[in-house]
Amino acid sequence: MLPSRPRCHLEVGQEEARGISHAPHIPHDRRFRLSSARLLRPRDCPEPLGKSLRGAAGWHYRATNSSEETVLRKLSCSRGLLAASLVSMAWWLSACGGGGGGEPAAPPPVTAIPDSVTVSATAVTEVGDANAFTNSAAGVSGLTFAWNFGDGVTSTEPSPKHSYASGGDFDVTLKVTNSAGTSKDVKFKVAVNNRELVKDLSCAGDAQAGWCWQAPRPSGNSISGTYFLSAQVGWTVGEQGEIQKTGDGGKTWTRQLSGVTKSLRHVRFADANNGWVIGESGTVLRTVDGGAHWSLQGEGFWDDGHDTALTVISPSTAVIQRTDSQFQATTDGGVTWTQRVSPNAIPATVMPDGTMWAANGDGLRKTTDFGKTWAVVKSYSMKGVTPSLVVRGSLLWLMFPSSASLDVLVYVAYRSADGGATWEPLPLSSLPSSGATLVDFVDANVGAIVVNGILYRTVDGGGTWIQVATSAEDPSPDYTVISPGVLRRTFTYTVGEYKVVGQVSENAGATWRSITPPVDANAAWPSPSKALQRLDANTWIVQSDDSFDFRNVSVSTDGMQSWRVVRSSGVAEGVSRNFVGLWFFDAKRGMALTTKGVLLETLSGGRDWSSKLTGLPQSARHINGFPQPLPYTDRLQFIDAKRGWLLAGDSQFHQTQDGGATWQARPSLGSQQILNFQFIDASNGFAVAFRADLTRVLLRTTDGGQTWTQLSELPGAARVLRFSDPLHGVVAGDSGRILSTEDGGKTWILRREGGTSSVVLSVTSSEAGSFWASGSDGLLLTSKDNGATWTQAPVTSTASFYKVRFLDALQGWAVGSGGAVLATKDGGKTWVPQNTGTTDLWLVDVFFADSRSGWIVGRGGTESVVYGTLMVTGTGGQ
Repeated sequence: MLPSRPRCHLEVGQEEARGISHAPHIPHDRRFRLSSARLLRPRDCPEPLGKSLRGAAGWHYRATNSSEETVLRKLSCSRGLLAASLVSMAWWLSACGGGGGGEPAAPPPVTAIPDSVTVSATAVTEVGDANAFTNSAAGVSGLTFAWNFGDGVTSTEPSPKHSYASGGDFDVTLKVTNSAGTSKDVKFKVAVNNRELVKDLSCAGDAQAGWCWQAPRPSGNSISGTYFLSAQVGWTVGEQGEIQKTGDGGKTWTRQLSGVTKSLRHVRFADANNGWVIGESGTVLRTVDGGAHWSLQGEGFWDDGHDTALTVISPSTAVIQRTDSQFQATTDGGVTWTQRVSPNAIPATVMPDGTMWAANGDGLRKTTDFGKTWAVVKSYSMKGVTPSLVVRGSLLWLMFPSSASLDVLVYVAYRSADGGATWEPLPLSSLPSSGATLVDFVDANVGAIVVNGILYRTVDGGGTWIQVATSAEDPSPDYTVISPGVLRRTFTYTVGEYKVVGQVSENAGATWRSITPPVDANAAWPSPSKALQRLDANTWIVQSDDSFDFRNVSVSTDGMQSWRVVRSSGVAEGVSRNFVGLWFFDAKRGMALTTKGVLLETLSGGRDWSSKLTGLPQSARHINGFPQPLPYTDRLQFIDAKRGWLLAGDSQFHQTQDGGATWQARPSLGSQQILNFQFIDASNGFAVAFRADLTRVLLRTTDGGQTWTQLSELPGAARVLRFSDPLHGVVAGDSGRILSTEDGGKTWILRREGGTSSVVLSVTSSEAGSFWASGSDGLLLTSKDNGATWTQAPVTSTASFYKVRFLDALQGWAVGSGGAVLATKDGGKTWVPQNTGTTDLWLVDVFFADSRSGWIVGRGGTESVVYGTLMVTGTGGQ
């Protein structure tokens, strides 16, 4: 028993403990109430209930709510500390308002929840960014808060911070509750983009929005014009109003917003700030800040039936020429443009100082006021003949026929050393009398002329000419003036190995040095008219012809001994992007199968790829002599993060059980060729195939692709299939015909006759019982009854939609020809076009990891040469 002391009463629940003394500081008449608690002896209290008050008599107090337990942890003591513990407990209970008098204290008042509670946060944010959430009741005491951020994460803080791991639209809910149990729910929407996925890429929209070019970089749009101000600073222009600028010699490019979507053809700069761009339909753009901002100065300056040329003379002066001799000139930075015409419909030669020369059949004319007045500086009469004119500062050479017959053209030549004020004749007695096709001068004395395919050289300003020796294997090479005073000749060898050899001379053919073509050793050289630019003695810029290399832009800094591609509009550097299968597990990790039989993996959202599996049979363009029925065959599928299949070019399946780390080949299907396949789980899969006799059949596997059995023959030219569950599926193909099955493919019912030229190219399932089909000529069909009936979606596009794919029941995308993309957020009730920034590509596949992070596989080129492209978005394409 405890020693006799003044006693105090501790009322716990409905049990009363008496005899607890040893607490001299507790008043005798003090009473304390702790709700929902009781006194227990130690034998009744298993650990970890030892965090309690223990006395010599062995009484044991246990708390039953978190606040009481917190206090008792602070008051825990061993037998020897009972008095101190009770003193501490008495102080705590007194501080809390307990005790005193004979009645328990009144319960604290209940805090009322404000009538209006609002949530504050950033409504549009980015993946990984910390978003600060708060609410208008956060400072009110007596309330608790329960946040649900819509992605599975919760918080009980009044004002928490939260970052989202993936993109999408999230419904945030806040539940505010008081001590009486009354609560109020508040909702808030957060849109999360993933612009980090497209950082530094060229995008169709502002602020890295819309679809962006991932391969090739910076863009896959056709390049029409190139201009470099220095070896480091340059611009390219092309289709869809695209302007790209580099400041590091082409290592990186930045898209500059032109504000137009018309194709742009030429770009020229006077200095680092002032430049012009011209394009189709007479479009003229101007910048005064290096292209950071472009302003439209006019449209309709000319029609598209004429080629144009742009010459920039100074920051305020420029000339735009047409092939029909008309031109526009400005001297006030483009505020006003004056239209002029060259004499006798002959395009003029514009010099760097603004002087213009026009040589036609009745004389040579000169203007120094951009065509307002023309002065005749040399008269002659040879109607219907355009003379050859070479201008090197104040030195001019003029050559034209003096008489003509059916077989012979006799040429005469004149030279002026004072800008055309006086002229002296040049004797041509040492040259053949006809066939002059090219003339060029290095300086006042050294020049070259090509007559009947033979090069002649002069060192006395054209007084005498000496024939230049050539190769015995090719005695008549092609000669071209690629820059003032720089002559190029190319030899073509057809005996033995075909090859093209290029040489250049800067002294009119006295000496030659070999050069390397910008594409490959056997490529044709680009035209010098707009494709070649010389910056200094060793630095050259070349824009190669699109028929050979999709208009690459290359730079040489060693006098054309070697070239470095700095821009490509068609061929991606490194591994091929010509994909026949694409799959992303999240916004960073994905896999792709190429036409070359290489399986690639990316851990950077598609920026960089590494080979995962090589040596697979390539995807043939023809099967058994017949063209492949699809421009794109989906050959890669995963059902979860671990299990997946790929279809090699020889129709052999390969399976992975470890997320693509290793692959196992499945038995060959022999002569059967797979056109399309789908696995609905780890064991069950279906495939459309055709046998050696070209009969289309449906195959099924129940062991993950180890073995396949034929279920049924498919009527018509079935191309694609999709099952929404093991029993319900559809197949479709030519003429827009669609069939459905309700017994797992054993039998098929014709649901849509078609009878049109439209071809179904893709089918997918958005949810149980719902199918979508896309195809040529704007075909976009939907079925809500397992394929029994089909209706055309409300779209006006006539593009061929090669692929339709849904992320969930509401969100889907369809991609097709001409760079067409349609998107829906309401299950297909409405479809909205999205801008890809291109109209030339066939878009053949689309894949989204979440509602913001998506990719599009594209193809461009010709029937004989096809290149692949890859586009990406971090904003859902919008």
